[in-house]
Amino acid sequence: RLLVGLHQTQGRVLHDRLQAAGVPKTLLGPVRNPTFSADATTSRLREAETAAAAEAEMYAGVDPSFGPLVLAMMAQRQAAALALAPTAGAPAEPNATQPSETGSLLSADALTSLGEAIYLLDVILPHAAEAEHSLAVATKAALQALTERGLNALHAEPPPPVLGVPHPADIDSSESQRQAIAGALAETVAAYGRALVELAKSRSRDAMATVPGELGGLVDWQRQWGGELTPFPGLK
Repeated sequence: RLLVGLHQTQGRVLHDRLQAAGVPKTLLGPVRNPTFSADATTSRLREAETAAAAEAEMYAGVDPSFGPLVLAMMAQRQAAALALAPTAGAPAEPNATQPSETGSLLSADALTSLGEAIYLLDVILPHAAEAEHSLAVATKAALQALTERGLNALHAEPPPPVLGVPHPADIDSSESQRQAIAGALAETVAAYGRALVELAKSRSRDAMATVPGELGGLVDWQRQWGGELTPFPGLK
């Protein structure tokens, strides 16, 4: 039901944007409301989301005014595919956040936000119960791998060490820990989203190949800490 609602919102927003851009109603037709059949299995839904994300490169030439929406929508598809994976948690290997071979498209802003999230994970690790501890270790490994690729792509030195970020209200509470990390990852997703306008201007296949994996992977880690999937992650 959640995925149906997300896709219906995506369809409605894109339809309205195309209409506002002057596309004739005769070409647009009515707003289409995607549905899933009653017998759709988790594996079939995951295949559909994965296939949609994999087709992102075909939109490389889209008008830049629509680019951020398309990039964010493809990231949502990737995040949904990860959420529907048969394993209990996303893998910690680099391909959890970067399935393409084009290099990273992380902005300096997003790298700084990643550093803050990693710092906060280090803060909660000594206080985390088994479930949160395992998730924190996996999340940290993925974020560190993504950070390294981002620095390599920018040919940049590591940012200054994070000196401190607000800690959970109750450092020993699993609920507080989850809220804190989900919030930190939400900031990282937002930081990545702020770069989508510039990425869209390039109309590049690299952007369409890379953003769904990077941004979609970040969204899935956020989800595992209690965040919600949204129709256009990173965009307001």
